[in-house]
Amino acid sequence: MKKKNITARQKIVALLLGVFFLSLVPAGGASADHRRGRGYMGPPFRHGQVIAKLPHGHRTIYVGRSPYYFWDGIFYSPGTRGYVVVSGPVGAIVASLPLGHSRVSIGGGIYFNFGDTYYRQVPQGYMVVAPPPEVVVQPQPPQIYGSVSVIANRLNVRSGPGREHPVVFQLRQGTILTIYGGSAGWYYVQLPNGQYGWVMERFTTMLGPPAEG
Repeated sequence: MKKKNITARQKIVALLLGVFFLSLVPAGGASADHRRGRGYMGPPFRHGQVIAKLPHGHRTIYVGRSPYYFWDGIFYSPGTRGYVVVSGPVGAIVASLPLGHSRVSIGGGIYFNFGDTYYRQVPQGYMVVAPPPEVVVQPQPPQIYGSVSVIANRLNVRSGPGREHPVVFQLRQGTILTIYGGSAGWYYVQLPNGQYGWVMERFTTMLGPPAEG
């Protein structure tokens, strides 16, 4: 009788442990991969990929009468089952480029590239253009305008020049940043980890222009 009680008790314990470990496994689809927020290191989006809900903070852009949705360098088009990842529509203008873009010289012209989308700088921002002809691509070193030091205890780094853009990093006081551009009270800077972003000018102090020669 005692042996039967021990066996029954072991079965109950095993059952409870099984339920506990199953509760630790994430449910399929519970995590939306399209939410590429801070820390997301997943694979790039594929053309034709469909998401049910647009990422928070997306921008609506019209090209002609066609609406597109832009977020973090990715363009979406409305589809029958949700929103479809598409190539950048020629003529679309965005206020700023995503982190990780490259600047290249092709056929004497300056282009900006992210994924398979090419941009040219225009007064309103950056416009999607048709891919340039196949020529030798010669990357140009970006122009450096100087360096600054962070004077705030903690400084937000944003994906664009404005508080409406999401925070992608936070920096400590004393962090040195290299300036590559600016826009009305904001600096476009390179971070110590090699990535890029926008910081508010008033929370930094200029260290000096780049060395000559």
